[in-house]
Amino acid sequence: MAAHDTGGVGFNPLRQQQRRSSDYLMIIAGVVVVAMLVAWAANLI
Repeated sequence: MAAHDTGGVGFNPLRQQQRRSSDYLMIIAGVVVVAMLVAWAANLI
């Protein structure tokens, strides 16, 4: 068995995060979809 099983895949948990505007857009879209589903389930739409 290999001692370091993530050595060859390029995974670096200490790398610097780079946030993009598309990240925020995906979060907003998800919140809108969930809000619409909740409103639909509660017969508000």
